[in-house]
Amino acid sequence: MRFILVHGGFHGAWCWDRVVPELEKLGHQAIALDPNLSNAWALRGRVYRHQGDLERALADMQHALRFSPNSVDMLQDTAEIQYQLGRPQRALTTVQHLLNSTPPDAQPRESLWLAGLAYGAVHRWDDAMASLNAASQVGA
Repeated sequence: MRFILVHGGFHGAWCWDRVVPELEKLGHQAIALDPNLSNAWALRGRVYRHQGDLERALADMQHALRFSPNSVDMLQDTAEIQYQLGRPQRALTTVQHLLNSTPPDAQPRESLWLAGLAYGAVHRWDDAMASLNAASQVGA
């Protein structure tokens, strides 16, 4: 079993230092997170997304981005959730931020593909085709 441990106010992940080894001795995995860290918020957002609670997932991913505004993984996850929620224009804004923060020769295929889908959803057909074509060329 995996335990995700989040401390209360005026504490830090250090407060779980004695608990984590005990859980691991029992054969469990324990992760002590600090809620001020972007990865803690992103992890919880991914859990909510997996559970189908997209609104809560989006809220947590946006909170994570306040701490790590240029994280490629967090931006991609956020844009995907926005698209899933039927908000293609917001997904485009997010994925464009991601694509603008990576060199043209290192843009993730998934991001280009999502941009193409979102462009299509807002009837920007030429942009959709260009982005989908660029996605198909990555790694080709």
